[in-house]
Amino acid sequence: MEVFSENIRLFTSIIGIYAIIWWCFEHFASLFELIYNSIKPYIKCQCKRTLQMQYGQWAVVTGATSGIGKYYALELAKRGMDVCLISRSEENLISLAHELEKFDVSTKVIVADFSYGASVYNNIELQLKDLDVGILVNNVGTHEDPDHFDKLSHESLWRMINVNVGAITFMSRIVIPKMKIKNKGLILNVSSGSQYQPTPLLALYGATKSYTRSLSIALNRELVNFNVKVHLIIPFYVKTNMTRYLNVPDKGNILSPNAKVYVKSAVKTLGKCTHTSGYWCHSIQFTLFTTLPEFVRVFLTHNFHIVTGATDGIGKCYAFELAKRGMNICLISRTKSKLNGVASEIEKTHKVLTKCIIADFSKGESIYEEINEQLKDVDIGILVNNVGVSSIIPDKFEKMSEQFLWEMINVNIGAVTFMSKLIIPKMKINRRGLILNVSSGGQYTPQPLMAVYVATKCFVRSLTVALNKELSSYNVKAHLLIPSFVRTKAMQFPMICKYGGNIFPDAETYVKGAMITLGKCSHTSGYFYHMIQFTLIDLVPERIRIYFSHIAFKNARQQYLDEQKVKES
Repeated sequence: MEVFSENIRLFTSIIGIYAIIWWCFEHFASLFELIYNSIKPYIKCQCKRTLQMQYGQWAVVTGATSGIGKYYALELAKRGMDVCLISRSEENLISLAHELEKFDVSTKVIVADFSYGASVYNNIELQLKDLDVGILVNNVGTHEDPDHFDKLSHESLWRMINVNVGAITFMSRIVIPKMKIKNKGLILNVSSGSQYQPTPLLALYGATKSYTRSLSIALNRELVNFNVKVHLIIPFYVKTNMTRYLNVPDKGNILSPNAKVYVKSAVKTLGKCTHTSGYWCHSIQFTLFTTLPEFVRVFLTHNFHIVTGATDGIGKCYAFELAKRGMNICLISRTKSKLNGVASEIEKTHKVLTKCIIADFSKGESIYEEINEQLKDVDIGILVNNVGVSSIIPDKFEKMSEQFLWEMINVNIGAVTFMSKLIIPKMKINRRGLILNVSSGGQYTPQPLMAVYVATKCFVRSLTVALNKELSSYNVKAHLLIPSFVRTKAMQFPMICKYGGNIFPDAETYVKGAMITLGKCSHTSGYFYHMIQFTLIDLVPERIRIYFSHIAFKNARQQYLDEQKVKES
């Protein structure tokens, strides 16, 4: 018995030591990185290099006429960089450009309203074509004042997606190819403390910042061999126009500085670490805040059943499992023949009613009016937000077409947002309902070569957890499903998936397991072996997970390309 007790003590000591090391690595790695890169020039006796020498002559700043963006433009100009200002107000742009000229630098202004979506980027790319862009500051962002998700208009939701998700994605895509050719450059992405926990009453905003974090970290790893850095800054409360609803004086305070004070601090970290709060007091706040369990952090911040993507894989299997339990099913997908086939099979096998809606979610905003019209007289009990799209194989961010990136944003982000927006008001009136959002195990680790796809799944996670809290008083649940690799038509990699087994189940096996959890928990992997995988993965620090996922996806990509060559020969 003594030997057993001694072994238990030894085991718990090892676990405790590992937990302390893991926690310190996660919370202080960025600080050590900042200190090392600050003193490295003195250790190696290197002369101090200007920002132009390190990255290039021009800095491009989006959302440049106020707040954090304006003061980054001023600080970069003060350091001798020419500055290209992008915003929607020509008058404010010209005024700021004149202000920057006192630093004896060149300026350029581009008028662009990012809320218009895809239409603005051709002109921006054309105007940046001849500039040596060394630094891109992706600062532009927007949100509404805190309110219930279903109270926000379609227009404001699309505006937030186009600005907070679209701008960071497509501005990065414009500058990365030239930065890779020059073998130098820096992209600074402005996130928010809301990336750390879902935010009820600001559910969509918090989800867009989870997207920003995941994309930034994945791209930083993806571009590491090209000497291109992606720098993520994570402010807490800063006194700007966007935080006007907070009771903070214009000059700010020690906890919530104004934009000028914040940027003066944050600019000193530029290029010296991969991510930072940018301000010493915010670093302390984040360290203390993230020691709390997530459900506490979320609390502190506040009968037809519809299946999207219903003709294949997980969506199709959910439709059959729900029908098996006597539920009428509304199927939504883009292929009429497949919809009719699945509907006919469900009616024949399970003797329930079906309804089909043809909709291509990649078309974006235009489809939801018709879906809303077809659902207006339907009593909806469960919504399964399953529809999603990914690249066939892992690929470099800048190699993906603009059209495909918009398709991924419209499908993976737009569908879960606007399908939820359509049905929540009825569920609140009925005081019952369940929204099941299908995410991915990728939400746990930003993944190079799958950067945008995984970032969209971080968005899904944040939105779902926030909505679950926001809707709890109405007896409406938001259920997050987090599968690892499941063998479906969309899953072309890793190649091991085609061999199956317990670790990589087919969709039917997976959904049978996941159905048991429906409505019984707020989030789940849905499958026993996936739960074990995620538990083990979570024991590994994030930076190490990112490193090995990069290697795995590079190998998967090469294996797929080799197989294609064999087929073609």
